[in-house]
Amino acid sequence: MPKIFIDANKYLEFYQSARISELIELLIALKDELVVTEQIVHEVHRNRVNVTLRFLNQSWVEKAYRYSVPEYLLSVDEAERKDLAMSLDDVNAKCNAAYRRISELRVKTLKAITDGSDEVTSLLATIFADAASASDEELTRARIRKERGDPPGKRADPLGDQLSWEQFLSRIKGEKVLWLITGDSDYRYKLPDKSLTLNPVLAGDIKMATLVETEIRCFETLTEGLSDASRELARAPKKSIEPEELRKIKEAELAQAAMSKVPVIICPSCGGASSLQIVRSAQGYINQILFFTCPHCGAKFDSGGE
Repeated sequence: MPKIFIDANKYLEFYQSARISELIELLIALKDELVVTEQIVHEVHRNRVNVTLRFLNQSWVEKAYRYSVPEYLLSVDEAERKDLAMSLDDVNAKCNAAYRRISELRVKTLKAITDGSDEVTSLLATIFADAASASDEELTRARIRKERGDPPGKRADPLGDQLSWEQFLSRIKGEKVLWLITGDSDYRYKLPDKSLTLNPVLAGDIKMATLVETEIRCFETLTEGLSDASRELARAPKKSIEPEELRKIKEAELAQAAMSKVPVIICPSCGGASSLQIVRSAQGYINQILFFTCPHCGAKFDSGGE
């Protein structure tokens, strides 16, 4: 019987960091212990390109570089100025060659993720192959859950998290230890000592579903959750990950999670994402409207008062 529930947003994190993607082998080793639903798979497929695009736009500003020697440089004679100019020409050529190469790879990566030929999507397909479809009864319970306003899921969102949760509950009868890996506060609370505890409504759901005394282990990161489950269930990946490497992966995962929560403005011209905080400090307001020049493509637009 499956014992591990991972929400869709955690799977999407594999598209946001090369270091986090190193955990996929550990995930594959735990494949038989995962509750994977068709709804989760659909959410990952629907959002993987947008998530990757946002990550790339936040990580790299698409702008060519050009260094030049000031026309009047103090204490430098003509010969030295020319020598410096030639050196900078070489730097500019190398920078722009790298810029063009990165731009090409960026487009190539997005196209591969779109058609599912990239490495992350291919590896996740191993896990998603046997995704569980929802029964009519599970669908009915999910709709009732949403109408009541019970977690997980937000009122404004379409039916999704509620359905995956109901499918999870249908499959855990008799389980004495369960793992939940999620960054979503709909599922859990973070206590003052930084530990996590499951939302009381969801804890009650599990108690009714398992019909036994169940230990619920909540984790915010894939690194911690998968490592703990792997040790407990004796499911080792083909390629072991050293403790120091796991520490670095966890740091990358937390850093990316923090970045994904930063409010951004999306350029209507190129789709590039820019931090709202940076935009506000660098641009100006006129009559409550924020005017903005996109650092990715140079397009000028306003935020419509946001």
